[in-house]
Amino acid sequence: MKRSFKPVLFVAVLALVSAVILATSGEQGVPSAKSSVAWTEVAYDGSTTGTWIDVAPLSCVIKTSNVSDLVISVNAECALVTDVKIKGTGQQESSTSLADIKLRVLVDNGDGVWTVALPGGEDGITFSSRKMTLSGLLWSGAQLLLDLPEQYIQIWEETKSAHSFDFLYPNVGVGVHNVKVQIMTDTTAGFEGADVGATIGDATLVVEAVRLVNN
Repeated sequence: MKRSFKPVLFVAVLALVSAVILATSGEQGVPSAKSSVAWTEVAYDGSTTGTWIDVAPLSCVIKTSNVSDLVISVNAECALVTDVKIKGTGQQESSTSLADIKLRVLVDNGDGVWTVALPGGEDGITFSSRKMTLSGLLWSGAQLLLDLPEQYIQIWEETKSAHSFDFLYPNVGVGVHNVKVQIMTDTTAGFEGADVGATIGDATLVVEAVRLVNN
């Protein structure tokens, strides 16, 4: 009596192939490439300060077929607003305002662990910063025994300029790599009710896989 194992063997092979396809479908969905780009018109509105947050539009995926180094370029319009003011008190007064933007880049090599790219480390790099201090001495009307309007000096300044910085993530292996940008801003008001802020407008993220010469 002959027994045939062909149907059973066929089912086993089909199950194995299906498992392999399911296991690798994530990587197969991303073609190997030398570069990857992301861009946005409003990267960060300045609503959160003092902590690192993801710049959601500035993230991308790149798949390498060889051991490579990632050169990561971040380019952005930075807008800073500082506001200082001193009033006449008959004594020397001072007012200081700060607007600061820091950036850092993180890479996940498919293992769920985000590692900070070089340089800057956990502290990131200063992308744009301005500290303004106004000092002076103004007399008040009361001290002069005169009915005069309150004396004060106020300086309000807003600037916008494009900035760029290149980060490096060396020796990535073969596979899919996720790249994202994080931002942290710091603002200090020069006086109560001052207008101060730090925002990012148009921005791009460019990731290139290259082979660098090691010293």
